[in-house]
Amino acid sequence: MWIGKKIVFVAVHLSIFITQLAWAGAQGRGAALRLSRPLEILVDALTGSVAFYVGVVAIASGGAILAFGADIDKAVQRLAWALMAVGLAVNAANIVNAVFAANI
Repeated sequence: MWIGKKIVFVAVHLSIFITQLAWAGAQGRGAALRLSRPLEILVDALTGSVAFYVGVVAIASGGAILAFGADIDKAVQRLAWALMAVGLAVNAANIVNAVFAANI
């Protein structure tokens, strides 16, 4: 139970930190934030073509494990679901861009 509380504590504080960074960046005062360039690199890495293919492979392999692994343990099933969730999270930006992109 203690680990769950610690995870919630870290998640809350991390979200507060990220929102403060976003608010500070939206103010437009002074120079750019130190973290703006590394965050841009991270976004480029998560929305590039390599990340798209890695996400597709993660979704396909997680689905195959769940579809054909009738006798697998619950821990392996949870790992397969986590693998599919990571694949969807990585591909979320690409999926939204493909669905809602304006053809100019």
